[in-house]
Amino acid sequence: MSEPVATTDRGHDYGYAHTLSSPPPQATRAADGTDLQQGPMRWTRLVYENREFVFHDELVIDVTGSEQGWVFESKGLGLIGFATEQQEALQAFRQDFAACWDNIALADDSELAKDAIAFKRSLKAFVKECGTIE
Repeated sequence: MSEPVATTDRGHDYGYAHTLSSPPPQATRAADGTDLQQGPMRWTRLVYENREFVFHDELVIDVTGSEQGWVFESKGLGLIGFATEQQEALQAFRQDFAACWDNIALADDSELAKDAIAFKRSLKAFVKECGTIE
């Protein structure tokens, strides 16, 4: 099974739309064909395994990398994916998002701390729909 990619509604099948004010991205091609870029990215949906999360608004992802590793970070949601390889950091971010959805957004409030309940509300307000894809 090939690794899923995050996608946008802007006709990019490889996952990213850059803001016009962004500097030219540094791009590499991942094994699954995803263009991996350094700089700000905006996603309107995210695919992880067999699920697709569609967002009400764009999710801004800051991507930075160096010899020490790569970071995919959403400051708005407080999520981060880190790894030594850019493709692995992208996958870590996707996995973190899906895990937060599964373990926080879908949890009963009685099982969550106050700050987790606030995060749950933010996630649920941000995600327009979550569905299974084939």
